[in-house]
Amino acid sequence: MQGKHTGILTPVEIGHSTIAVYSGCEVRDTGVLFLGEELNKPARRWTAKRKMEVVLEGFRGEITPAEIARKYGITQAQYFEWRDQVLAAGLAGLRNGGEDDPRVAMLEEQVKRLQQTVGQLVQEKQILQEALGLGQKRVRK
Repeated sequence: MQGKHTGILTPVEIGHSTIAVYSGCEVRDTGVLFLGEELNKPARRWTAKRKMEVVLEGFRGEITPAEIARKYGITQAQYFEWRDQVLAAGLAGLRNGGEDDPRVAMLEEQVKRLQQTVGQLVQEKQILQEALGLGQKRVRK
């Protein structure tokens, strides 16, 4: 059964089980209780921190991925996707010896080249100004 139930405790059937639900709770088809949410509202946004907590719970091995999926109202595929993202990020960190992302080094090199280009342009401007007699400073009275 799915829907909003009121009262102090209301028995609710989910599959072959009956659970007691406190007033203001909702039972969704996942069996997860949400306080104060509307059924027609979009699912809450998962922050990186919350995803990491879910994945770490799986790493502990105390419950199965199927149980994690039921507990948090996600699919097993979603759990495995988050787990793979965590593992890939950790692997990338180990490959770089804990240093910054390789893209940072590339961008730093690009900034260095651009700074050299600006320096050359400033020198060329000064040479042109001197050649045209514009390089002398005017004294204001």
